[in-house]
Amino acid sequence: MRTSRKHTHALLALFALVVMSSFALAADPGLAFPATSEASDQKAGSVLFYNIYTSGATSGNTQNTRINITNTNAFFSQFVHLYFVAEGCSIADSYICLTANQTASFLASDVDPGISGYLVAVSVGGVTGCPIAFNSLIGDEYVKFTSGHAANLGAVAFAALYD
Repeated sequence: MRTSRKHTHALLALFALVVMSSFALAADPGLAFPATSEASDQKAGSVLFYNIYTSGATSGNTQNTRINITNTNAFFSQFVHLYFVAEGCSIADSYICLTANQTASFLASDVDPGISGYLVAVSVGGVTGCPIAFNSLIGDEYVKFTSGHAANLGAVAFAALYD
């Protein structure tokens, strides 16, 4: 009688463990947004729009932006043309190359010091430098202002549509 009670308790404990572990499983991330969906910071695209960046020429600790851009493609590298558009509409540009599944992070003060504006990242061909369809770019930025305000913002992605 005592042995069967021990087995019953062991089986109940095992059953409870199985039931509780099923609740602990992570949720399925689901499918990626289709390219035809509207622009969003929740999908990958060929063009990324960063709403604002700022950089202090001498106050990098109090006013700066950390920009992240990721190539989510597991097989192909990608060249990205960065356009830093200042408040007065002057443009500074730069290129980066991202290998498969690579994230690049940099500070705006390292590329365009003492300027505030917005950033556009465009996927381009390596040989021609012309825009290409490569819907695998995502990004975000962390912005700090001298006023003490700070925010983490996702880059809005625009996907290339194939005909």
